Amino acid sequence: MMNSGLRRLLSGAVALMLLGCSSALADTATVTARKLILREKASSTSDALQTLPKGTKLEVLGKSGSWYKVTYGKYTGYVYKTYVSVTKTASSSSSSNSATRLEKGSTGSDVKDLQTKLKKLGYYDAYVDGDYGDTTVAAVRAFQKKYNLTADGIAGKETLKKLDSAYKNANSAKDDDSLRMGDSGSAVKDLQTKLKKLGYYDGTVDSTFGSGTYAAVRAFQKKYNLTADGVAGSETLKKLDSAYKNANSDKDDDSLRMGDSGSAVKDLQTKLKKLGYYDGTVDSTFGSGTYAAVKAFQKKYNLTADGVAGSETLKKLDSAYKNADSDKDDDSLRKGATGSAVKDLQTKLKKLGFYNAYVDGSYGDTTVAAVKAFQKKYNLTADGVAGSETLKKLDSAYKNADSDKDDDSLRKGATGSAVKDLQTKLKKLGFYNASIDGDYGDTTVAAVKAFQKKYNLTADGVAGSETLKKLDSAYKNADSNTSTDDDSLRKGATGTAVKTLQTNLKKLGFYTAYVDGSFGSTTESAVKAFQKKYGLTADGVAGSATLKKIESVVASASSGKITTERMDWFNGGKYVIPNGAVFQIKDVSTGLIFSARRQSGGNHMDAEPLTAEDTAILKKINGGTFSWRRRAVLVKYNGHVYAASIYSEPHGTNTILDNNFDGQFCLHFYGSKTHGTDRVDADHQKCVEQAMKATW
Repeated sequence: MMNSGLRRLLSGAVALMLLGCSSALADTATVTARKLILREKASSTSDALQTLPKGTKLEVLGKSGSWYKVTYGKYTGYVYKTYVSVTKTASSSSSSNSATRLEKGSTGSDVKDLQTKLKKLGYYDAYVDGDYGDTTVAAVRAFQKKYNLTADGIAGKETLKKLDSAYKNANSAKDDDSLRMGDSGSAVKDLQTKLKKLGYYDGTVDSTFGSGTYAAVRAFQKKYNLTADGVAGSETLKKLDSAYKNANSDKDDDSLRMGDSGSAVKDLQTKLKKLGYYDGTVDSTFGSGTYAAVKAFQKKYNLTADGVAGSETLKKLDSAYKNADSDKDDDSLRKGATGSAVKDLQTKLKKLGFYNAYVDGSYGDTTVAAVKAFQKKYNLTADGVAGSETLKKLDSAYKNADSDKDDDSLRKGATGSAVKDLQTKLKKLGFYNASIDGDYGDTTVAAVKAFQKKYNLTADGVAGSETLKKLDSAYKNADSNTSTDDDSLRKGATGTAVKTLQTNLKKLGFYTAYVDGSFGSTTESAVKAFQKKYGLTADGVAGSATLKKIESVVASASSGKITTERMDWFNGGKYVIPNGAVFQIKDVSTGLIFSARRQSGGNHMDAEPLTAEDTAILKKINGGTFSWRRRAVLVKYNGHVYAASIYSEPHGTNTILDNNFDGQFCLHFYGSKTHGTDRVDADHQKCVEQAMKATW
C-alpha cells in the first residue's frame, strides 16, 4: 500500500504536469467579421485557403505584423488581426504578478499578465505577446497618469499593486451587468440599439459585442467624459439610458434622426434636396446621407450641427423651403424649363464663363451645374434654381462684363493686333502655346482663364481692363527677369552657359540630347518641363529664378538629398500613393518624422498614423495635442519627396485600431480640395508652397 508521503509527492508531480500542459495551450481566436478569408501567407494578395464565417474558432500559433498565424482544421494560414477576437487559454492572467518590477525589454508570462490586465482596463490595444515594447510602455504610462502615479512607463511595485486592484474591481463589475468585447445576447442588442439611435453605432444590430460596438462605446464615453475603455459598465449604461430617454422625449417634438423612416423623413429629404443639401434618393429612410445633409443645413443657418432634425431645424427648413418655393411666382427658372428666358439665362452664363454648352433654351443638368457654380461664386444658395435673387445678380454681373467692352476688353470672337499682342504676352508667360494669329478662339480663352486663375482674377476668359493691366505688369516683370543683364538664357543663345544648362538638365533627367551649347527647341522643352515640375513660370526661358532652382536641385542631388516635388492632385497626383500604402511624413518646422498609411480620399488624402508611437510623434509635433491648424510637411514615398500640408485632428473612421488615434487625418497637396466645401483651401496651399522650399 502506497504511503501518504509518496501519494503527496505523486499528486504534486501530476499537478505540475497538468499546469505545464494548460499553460502550453494555444490562444483561441473567434472571427468577428461576417466573412473572413484564411490566406496562405501574411498578405492580402496571397492565395485564399478558406472563407471563414462569423463565429469560427481558430487556434493562434503566432503573429506576423498585422496578421495572426492560425490553424483551422487541416489548414494552417494567416488572418487579419482586426477581424478576430483572441481569448487567452492560459490562467496566468487571473493571478497577481509574481514580478516586482517590469520594464522595457522584459519578456515572459509576467509581461503577458501585465498586458492582459491593461487590455482589460482599456489602456492596451495591441497583441498580448509577453514582450515589453514601446506600446506596453505607453499603456503603462497612461495607466500611471490615470492613477496619479509616476508616469515613467515602468511597472514597479506600486504600479503593479494598483493595477491588480483596478483589475479586480473591473472583474467584479461583471456582476454589475457590464458589457464588453466578446459578449453577446439581448443586453448587447439593447446596447447597440441605443448607440445606433444616438448616432454612435452604424453597424448591424447583431447582439454581438465586436470591434464596431467597442468603438461606439468609446465614442459615447468620450462625449460624456467617462473613462473611454470601451466597456459598458454601470456608469456608462446609466448615462446611455439617460441620453436615450432624452432622445426619445425629443420625439414628442417631432424630431427626426438617424434610423428613422416614414413620410416625415421623406418630406425632410424632399426639402433638403430642393435646397441643394441632399443629393441622394428620397427613400424615406434617415441614413448617413440624410444625416450629412441635415448637418450641412444646420451649419449654413448657424444651428447646432448635430444631424438631428429637431423642432428648430425643421422650422428653419420649412421657412427656407417656402422662400425657395416663392421664387416660382417670381419668374424663377429650374430644371425642365424651356424657352427664350432659359436661352437668355444660358447666354449670360456663357458670357460670364459658367456655361460652355450649346444655348438651346432647355434647362438641363448642364444648366443646373452652371447656375450652381454661379451661385457659389456669389455666395447665393447653391440650389441650381435661377430665382429672383440669382437672376438679379446675374443681370448685374452680365452688365458689368458688358461694360468692359468700353474699356478695350477682348473676348472670344475678337480679332486684330490687340489680340496678337495679348497672345504674345500670354505666350511669353507660358500660358499660350499656339500660333499668334490675332484670332481670339477657344485656345486663347483657355489661356486667359489660366492666367486669371493664377492671379486670382475672375476666370471668365474675357481679357477686361483688370486682366489686361495684370498681364502687362506680369509681362514687364518677365522681361526684366529674362533680360541679358540677368544672365537669362533663351532660344537662340549659344556658348558655355548653355552647355552648363544642358549638362545640369541632363543630370536631372529633363534633357536627353547632345550637349552642344546651342539653345534650340529641345533645350527649350527641357527648361519648360523643369519649370512645370518645380512650379515656375513655364516659358522655356532660363531666367535667374529658373537657373537658381536648377543649381539648387543639382546640388541637392549631389549631396544625396531628395529634391522636393509638387504633386498636382487632380492631374494624376491622387494616384501616386495608393490606398493602403505606407509612407513617411516629416514636419518642416520641427524636423520630426513619423509613418502613416493612406486610408482613402478623393478630394485629398485621408491617412492614419501607422502605430501608437507614430501617433505620439504627431502629437508632439503639435505641442502635445491634436490640432486643426495647418502645417507644412514633406511626404516621402517610393524614393520621392512631395510638398504637402497636414492637420492632425482625428476625425471620421479609422481602420488601424491599436494606434491610439481615433479616426483619420487629412493631407493636402497642390490643388487638392476639402471634402466639405469642395474648394481649394488657401491655408493648405500656403503650407504646400512653404514645404516646396524645404528638403528631406
